[in-house]
Amino acid sequence: MKTKLYLAYGSNLNLGQMAHRCPDSQVAGKAELSDYHLLFRGRPGNAHATIEEAEGRTVPVLLWKVSVRDEALLDRYEGYPYYYGKVQIPVELGGKTVRLGGIAKGSGMIHPNMGTMLCGITTDCAIDGAVLQDMLRQVVTKTFNRITVDGDTSTNDTCVVLANGLAGNTPITGPGADYDTFFAALRHVCEYEAKMIASDGEGAGRLVTCTVQGAETEEQAEQMAKAVVRSPLVKCAMFGTDANWGRVLCAIGYSGAEFDPKDVAVSFHSAGGQLQVCAGGQGVPFDEDVAKQVLGQEEVTILVTLTAGQASCSCWGCDLTYDYVKINGDYRS
Repeated sequence: MKTKLYLAYGSNLNLGQMAHRCPDSQVAGKAELSDYHLLFRGRPGNAHATIEEAEGRTVPVLLWKVSVRDEALLDRYEGYPYYYGKVQIPVELGGKTVRLGGIAKGSGMIHPNMGTMLCGITTDCAIDGAVLQDMLRQVVTKTFNRITVDGDTSTNDTCVVLANGLAGNTPITGPGADYDTFFAALRHVCEYEAKMIASDGEGAGRLVTCTVQGAETEEQAEQMAKAVVRSPLVKCAMFGTDANWGRVLCAIGYSGAEFDPKDVAVSFHSAGGQLQVCAGGQGVPFDEDVAKQVLGQEEVTILVTLTAGQASCSCWGCDLTYDYVKINGDYRS
C-alpha cells in the first residue's frame, strides 16, 4: 500500500483520534521542529493549533505513515484547503536542497491571461535569469492561465519569481536533469496556488476541476475544459449538486473545439465517489442520491472522455453561489 509521511503537532498527536480518523495510519516516529513554537488561534473551546517560526524554540511532533485513503480523510477532518494547505517544495539538485515557496492573491474577476491575480514565488536555486523567465512563462500557461472564477478580468495581473542562488547548487543554464527537476517543482507550486485561487473564489463553496481526456490535441482539450469551468450554468449546477450533463455538453459544444458528440462520455468524481451520467453522447440512468453525495463535496472533478486521441488537459474553477451575487451586488456599499 502506497503511503506518505504526515507530520502531526496538534490534536492528531492523540493515538486514539488518529486510529478513528485514519484507520490505516501507523506511527513512523517522534521528532522535533526546531525554531518553531506551538500556539492556538480562535475562541476558547473552538481554537485550533498552528505553528509559527520562533528562533530557539521547538515543537514536539509525531510522524505518521498514512495511506491515500487516510490523506483524503485528513483533508476532510482538517478543513483542507480552507484551514491548511499542502505543498511540497524542497527538491534535490546536484546533492543540494533547493526550496521554492509561493503566495498568491485572487478572489473575483479571475480569468486566464488577465486574471486580477498577484503571485510571488521565491527560491534559493542558482539558475540563469533568462532560463527562469522562460520556465515561468511555460508554467503559467498551464496553471494560472487555466483557472477562472467568474469569466471576468481586470487590468492587474502579475506573477513573478525571485531566485537568490543561495542553495549552492550548480547553476541551471539550460536543459538537463536539474532543469527538469526544478521545472516540475515550479509547476507543482504554481498549480497548487492556481487551484487555491479558484477554490477561494468570491462566495465559492467548492473547487471544480474539468479534465478532458482523449482529445486530438492538448489545445482542443484546453478549449473544452475552459469552456466547462467558466460556464455559468455548469457553475450553478455545481452549486445545486445537480448532475446536469447536458450543460457540460453544451459548454464543450460552443468551446470552438472540434469533436464528435457521439464520442463523448461524462462522469463526476469526488471524495464522495464517482458517477457516470453520459456515454456515447447520450444520458445514462443514475441514482440522484448518489449524485448529491458525489457533487456535495468540497472538490469535484468533471471528467470528459473522448476517443479522438491521447491529449488531455485540466482547468479549474468554482461554483456560482448566492454569496457571489451578494458580494458583487453590494460591492460599493
